[in-house]
Amino acid sequence: MDYIRYTNYVDDTAGAVMSNVDDAGNVPNPYGKKGGPLHQGTIKSTANTLESQGFKIIDNEFYVKTPGGFKSARYGDLLVQSPSGEQIIIQVGKQTQSGLPIARELRAIQDLQSAGWKVQFVPYNK
Repeated sequence: MDYIRYTNYVDDTAGAVMSNVDDAGNVPNPYGKKGGPLHQGTIKSTANTLESQGFKIIDNEFYVKTPGGFKSARYGDLLVQSPSGEQIIIQVGKQTQSGLPIARELRAIQDLQSAGWKVQFVPYNK
């Protein structure tokens, strides 16, 4: 597995119009923090693929404190253990047209890595 390490990111949403933002600046998600059907389906299929390759699924929606990060805590979509015993957080999310994680995902990856975790990004909008 190759681990994605980003130190900078480009916000490709600059100038985007968000029509479903409430007065507090929040974007409602009818599916909650676990994401929509495509996001959840990618998590399940990734878990199945990794298990077939000898990885152990330790947890899902794994809570990680990220002091000094963009947010004080994050939830990794999956926590897995490789056949060699290494623990890795799998982060599922959207990617840009150029194949990079979108800004929100990059910030989450940076926070998790700064907390000492290895992170593998899996896009669901390939």
